[in-house]
Amino acid sequence: MRPRVYPTLTRVDGRVFGAVRCGTGQPAVDVFAVWSRPDRGPVTSRAARLESVRSDIPPDVVTESTVDLDVPESADPREAVSLVWIEYWDGGRVGQWRDTWEVAPDSGTLVLTDSDLVD
Repeated sequence: MRPRVYPTLTRVDGRVFGAVRCGTGQPAVDVFAVWSRPDRGPVTSRAARLESVRSDIPPDVVTESTVDLDVPESADPREAVSLVWIEYWDGGRVGQWRDTWEVAPDSGTLVLTDSDLVD
């Protein structure tokens, strides 16, 4: 079963952070993300395993991989990145996926634009 992996953008104390999370269902392993920033180099993050979000999950279990996007404090989080590319396996290593998320120009939200099951 495919994990529900998705990126988010947040601002905390003036800093903009990108996070890759694993929603309900299957955990994801070997998660690698590339955050493409306009007019700047990419930022990468890696997680060995992201557990799916559940109400009974202990607080010390990793459910997201977070990275500081190192953009100016005045930057709008929706303009901090133009694209997020994520590669990951399901918890049983049966399937590997590569997803591309882009910022929708009308809403500024991250939208899944391409997803491939790797052969």
